[in-house]
Amino acid sequence: MGADHPRRCEMCVLQHVDSLRLLKVTPLTLVTYLSLLERHYRTHNSYHNSVHAADVVQSAFVLLGHAALQVTSSDVTRGRS
Repeated sequence: MGADHPRRCEMCVLQHVDSLRLLKVTPLTLVTYLSLLERHYRTHNSYHNSVHAADVVQSAFVLLGHAALQVTSSDVTRGRS
């Protein structure tokens, strides 16, 4: 796995859910931000790293996208779930 593979996974998921438009950022801005986060991982903790971050992003994407867990914004504003 290449060093940028986790970041590419994160970008793919974030672009799929249209986060660039929602956050009003460019792809370069998001890649720069993700790279900055990755550089600040603590090296003494072998678990919390960029691969773990990509796994969390992908898992959240799957769970939030699951039909049984979807709640529309109109349901939320009406106080239903």
